[in-house]
Amino acid sequence: MTDFGKVIESLHQLLDIRKQQVFEEINDQKKRRCLALQKQHEDVQKIVKDSEILELVAKEMLLKDDL
Repeated sequence: MTDFGKVIESLHQLLDIRKQQVFEEINDQKKRRCLALQKQHEDVQKIVKDSEILELVAKEMLLKDDL
């Protein structure tokens, strides 16, 4: 193989390595984003549940006041 051929082969290898790195970086970003969204979803679910509980407590208090 000529020196030029070796250079081209090396460039192809470097390009393949870089493509793999970019792919992994994108996947890592997606995973972090997904985990953050899951956490936000859990937080929202907790807020909704807490709100529902507070609503029930408020209704019970109003019913007791009416008696």
